[in-house]
Amino acid sequence: MKIKKTVMLIILAWVILIAISFLWNYANARKEQERIALHSARSFFDHIVITRLWNARHGGPYAPVSEKTLPNPYLDVQMRDIEVNDKLKLTKVNPAYMTRQISEIAMEKKGVQFHIISLKPIRPQNKPNTREKKFLKEFEKGMFIKEGVKNSYFYMAPLKTKKSCLKCHAKQGYNEGEVLV
Repeated sequence: MKIKKTVMLIILAWVILIAISFLWNYANARKEQERIALHSARSFFDHIVITRLWNARHGGPYAPVSEKTLPNPYLDVQMRDIEVNDKLKLTKVNPAYMTRQISEIAMEKKGVQFHIISLKPIRPQNKPNTREKKFLKEFEKGMFIKEGVKNSYFYMAPLKTKKSCLKCHAKQGYNEGEVLV
């Protein structure tokens, strides 16, 4: 009887040890998954910001007008559209329009989903939803937002106003270095 009890206690201790080990490893794996998701989101965001900067430094490159690239009605600049000849019309693609087109391609490819939002959008469709509005207000405090939900990861980071941004955003009251909210 005493041997049975000892064996049962050893088995119980072993099961408890395995359960603790599993829970510890599971918690570490979740933390690592979140760390990787955050690193990936930040890297992706940084890449988009660099791409926007490239666009801005080139003054907004021109692209042929097509079904996918119509003139941007929200871009109020001189020489937005250029007619090269009867067959070729070009339109300026500013950083915001370029970012929206890239996000639409990503959506088609079922890749990373992203979009630009603002509390003072030039383009009305860039208004934030309730959650995004709350987070935008936090950016003035310098916060970055991340939120893991099932198989997705929500990440927001602020866009700071650069000198090149002021061509379009100065009329909204922004100054260089401010967060575009």
